[in-house]
Amino acid sequence: MKADTLLSVLIPVYGVEKYIERCAESLFSQTITEGIEFIFVDDKTPDGSLAVLQSVIDRYPDRKTQVKIIHHETNQGLAGSRITGLRHASGKYVIMCDSDDWVESDMYALMLDAAAESDADMVLCHYFVNYPDSEKVFSQTFTTEHDELLRRAIDGEIHCGLWNKMVKREIYEKLQPSFIPGVNMWEDVSVLPRLVHLSEVIAIVDKPLYHYAQMNPQAYTQKWNKKYSEQICKAIEVNVDYFKANGINAEKLAQRGLLSILMNESDDSRRRYLRMFRERGLLDKIDYSSMNVYRKLLSRILFGGRFFFLADMIMRSKAMLRKYKIC
Repeated sequence: MKADTLLSVLIPVYGVEKYIERCAESLFSQTITEGIEFIFVDDKTPDGSLAVLQSVIDRYPDRKTQVKIIHHETNQGLAGSRITGLRHASGKYVIMCDSDDWVESDMYALMLDAAAESDADMVLCHYFVNYPDSEKVFSQTFTTEHDELLRRAIDGEIHCGLWNKMVKREIYEKLQPSFIPGVNMWEDVSVLPRLVHLSEVIAIVDKPLYHYAQMNPQAYTQKWNKKYSEQICKAIEVNVDYFKANGINAEKLAQRGLLSILMNESDDSRRRYLRMFRERGLLDKIDYSSMNVYRKLLSRILFGGRFFFLADMIMRSKAMLRKYKIC
């Protein structure tokens, strides 16, 4: 790939035989014809995803020199695939694309144009959520004001997905670690707030360009595994430690992670994670004064009168998920 590559698109491949054709076609149909590379990371996929991908590549001969396919000898998960993709990227900017999703034909041209206007560190756009029988537009509460965008990223007011956020590769390289090996649930939450922190110049494309599909039952967001709680804890620890070192309060990120665990784990596991979070001091200094009597009652029923904020978040969680599609 040429040294003047502007954008590296990183696409993990695992168990997407039914979906990757649409994804690859949308990538190769981009209006930008030069300065882009597509890095597909085969995470030891057990199905026919690669054969389908190759058939699409064959239909787009002008794209062949822009395509890299990297093969893992063993399955490394989503985080490992992201790490491999970054290691092989040569673009000034990097963006993720999940292989069961797809993109608008002008997505990357518009984002690169927006980046060029201000030499932006990060470019954001809105997205569609696609269900089997419907499509919805999700317009995010973006801002170009750095500190406010960082607050929204930490608090979960913008979607954690990295597929609608184009970031300078040098910023990814500053993160040590960037993605955390083995952290495949919340792998994007583990990275996004820190990327925003390091991105001083923000640009926005004020239209939906990415199609976030809710159709693949094998996707991490569609299932729960006992290992995910430990992975969420690791993602939280990395972020809380990072922001503590930079004098920034990331407690709401910890609260979101704990809520996700509590909504999916058994009673015994809930108690264990509550104890662990308390021992780490992640639940300290919470302002309970604004909570009404119903939230306090729910807290008493669920948590013995402690952790009022969790009751508050549980009562708001469905609305939050609908509004922000928090992962």
